[in-house]
Amino acid sequence: LTATGLIPIDVKEKDFNILMGIYSKAASRIYNELIELKENHEVIGVIDVHEDSVRYRIASKELSYYLNEVYAKKGYMKEALEVLLSYLFTELQLECISARAFTANEASHHLLLSLGFHQDGVIPRCVKAYRDVIYDDGIYSLLKEEWRK
Repeated sequence: LTATGLIPIDVKEKDFNILMGIYSKAASRIYNELIELKENHEVIGVIDVHEDSVRYRIASKELSYYLNEVYAKKGYMKEALEVLLSYLFTELQLECISARAFTANEASHHLLLSLGFHQDGVIPRCVKAYRDVIYDDGIYSLLKEEWRK
């Protein structure tokens, strides 16, 4: 990575708790990575890899991610996800990786499409978030054979 580094979550647990207080640590999370700036080691985001909530008995995982808004739209998340996708497809030999993003989140929609994901559909009234705001969720997937095409 040129600008960011992926750090196993247990290495910087304190930083994770401070920056990502909104993230709950669900037991289903398998692989957690912090995203940090190389020049000063500031933690700017997190990527979680957990069980795919849709697929059954397929070598598949689901991604969730968060990036501090100050660093949004600067390529940091794309750079980190490219490294992680390579690891998941080559080292873990996954067949599919899925992701979800609120339909109102245009930046995530464009990010996932730029990485080769395609939108499989939308789940209306899917998530009740902060202050009881309800969001529709876009469902995305990337098959191993489609990756890097």
